[in-house]
Amino acid sequence: MLAASSPGAAVVPPRTWSALRELTTLFRFFQSPPFMKLKAFLFLAVAGLCANAHSAVYSTSFSNLNNGDNVAGQDGWVINDDPNLSTVGPLITNDPTNYGGIGYGGPGYEPATATVDLSHAYGEPIVNAENVGTRASFNFIMSTSFDGSPAPLQDTFGISLTSGAANVFSVRFTPSIDSTPTSPNYLGPAWAISYTVGSGTPLSYQSAGVIPDSATSFNLSFTPGHFNLAIGNLSLGGLTTLPSSTIIDSFHLLWTPTTLGSSGPNALMISNLTLVPEPSTSLLLCLTGLGFAARRRRP
Repeated sequence: MLAASSPGAAVVPPRTWSALRELTTLFRFFQSPPFMKLKAFLFLAVAGLCANAHSAVYSTSFSNLNNGDNVAGQDGWVINDDPNLSTVGPLITNDPTNYGGIGYGGPGYEPATATVDLSHAYGEPIVNAENVGTRASFNFIMSTSFDGSPAPLQDTFGISLTSGAANVFSVRFTPSIDSTPTSPNYLGPAWAISYTVGSGTPLSYQSAGVIPDSATSFNLSFTPGHFNLAIGNLSLGGLTTLPSSTIIDSFHLLWTPTTLGSSGPNALMISNLTLVPEPSTSLLLCLTGLGFAARRRRP
């Protein structure tokens, strides 16, 4: 209870005393052990965010390009052939998503190189010092009627990550040559899948393939000494002997026509591409701990 004020003394309004009491309580809370723990979690979380702030991130849905625009020459994409062999188009009816990639450019736009290479720079290690591994994810369509004229599967396509001139990881899509419906390896009309880790031997999956003109998901990620690959319903993993510090310089879309200078309306188109280091485990643990600390302070 407050003492009565003496005559002539300044009277402190009740609201001011209330505010002072609140400030005192708040100050005591800031000095309490629970808040000190909370500050530690906050510090670790911010440190984790800062550690990952330098990481290169590239993502695109080609939304800044219009149907028919060239991908090459836009947003850092480069091609080793005619830019008209790269384009953007909505490939699925009633789907507003833009797909960008490489394929038949029409009469007069035939590949002059054995393998057309549309690429974008990246610049992060396979796995960095924080054990954060690179992840590449996107949706893609292997089109057989890119110019509106249905055609057979005849061209080979690929997706790769490289370090300089060396392969880090690559996936190859080859037209299925097994046309016998009774064969155990029969895929129907599909592109057969094979992949190569570093300079190793290509490994094929005859029991899985990419269905033409159908959106398919692609996810590739790295952890120290390992990789995980998922293409549609196909999911697999394995070892990689490449040093984790190996820098992935570029992401590539590759196109090898069956006959040089005489390609058909086949294309490899992608959308919602993301190249990014995975969130670090330490950062996730920090944020989890922060959540627990905050929860303990609730009345």
